[in-house]
Amino acid sequence: MQTGRLCEFALAALAIGASSEPQWPLDVETGLARNPHNRFGIPGTTGTMVSVPDEFSTADSAFGRYRFTYSPAPGVSWSLSVAPPAFDSHDTAPKDISFLGSASTGSASAAGTALDISYVFNSCWLTYRRTFRPRGRLTWGPGLTAKVRDAEVHPTSDTQTASRGDLGVVPLTNFHADRWIGEDLSVVLGGDALAAPQGRAEHVMLALK
Repeated sequence: MQTGRLCEFALAALAIGASSEPQWPLDVETGLARNPHNRFGIPGTTGTMVSVPDEFSTADSAFGRYRFTYSPAPGVSWSLSVAPPAFDSHDTAPKDISFLGSASTGSASAAGTALDISYVFNSCWLTYRRTFRPRGRLTWGPGLTAKVRDAEVHPTSDTQTASRGDLGVVPLTNFHADRWIGEDLSVVLGGDALAAPQGRAEHVMLALK
């Protein structure tokens, strides 16, 4: 499976105190996850290559992301985030499709056959970040993130089913900026991103805190 990119846009965030100490916050984000490009074959060498959403329509999916942060010293933080976005496609095959390396009998792989495709992209981020607090209302900081992603695609028809998983670690750059706009309210812009020949991974958050 060749994962081109997964974009998640968090439009709101809720900060919850995980303990009475302010350096142990738990953040919960919610929003829409989009899968603009995903190309796979089962197996990748002999199965028919299928492109989602170019050949199969896929709706955006609501998601939740949960982040726990530990600050051992001023300006230094470690955070662990988890998110399990999933996508479903219910469409008809635009061409003959072969899974598991051999074409199925009957109309299971024929063009026009009803086909369901579920795509799960479980993700876990471990982030180290340094935060700078210059004078004024702005706080910002760069960081590094190790993203562990466990992806699985599962196509199913009336007579045929297949599955392919992919587990890997992706290094990402992290950025964060926090601008206070009131006594108890700030605007937060942050995320993790990386572009490479194999594809792109992006998570961008714009939130009120």
